[in-house]
Amino acid sequence: MKVLSVKQPWAWLITNGIKQVENRTWKTNHRGDLLIHACKKWDHIISNDPGEVLHDLTLLAELHGYEDVLNIDTWPKQPNGAIDLSEFKTGGIVGKCRVAACLPPEQNTLEKIGFFSVRDHYAWIIQGAEELEFKPCKGQLGLWDYEYEPKREELLLF
Repeated sequence: MKVLSVKQPWAWLITNGIKQVENRTWKTNHRGDLLIHACKKWDHIISNDPGEVLHDLTLLAELHGYEDVLNIDTWPKQPNGAIDLSEFKTGGIVGKCRVAACLPPEQNTLEKIGFFSVRDHYAWIIQGAEELEFKPCKGQLGLWDYEYEPKREELLLF
């Protein structure tokens, strides 16, 4: 099955159905099932501290009027209310989805795509995302193949 490696927190957001677009500098002709691999490293777009990244993303969403898409209640919590970073697995397969379309960069706009739009990138439109049991494996660049053996109960979901 085809796999795409995605850094955290984006992999978690995709597999939890919050982020329904993946932005890439390259287009894909792939349509259909896709496994999501969480890279070993986090995307340090704002900070080197994963907790700060999640907090700042939440503030950014609120600032731009997208608190309904991404708010502090979105993130997994520990009993004390702190963000539970252990839920953001890295270095393996974490979920699956379907690629429904790939929009060209000129259509990847805030008006069309929303909060997760990235200018000058192709927008891979994602549907039917869900988490899977974590399967450790090494990631790769681009789309790559992985011998995925779904459990019996997962077969009913595909």
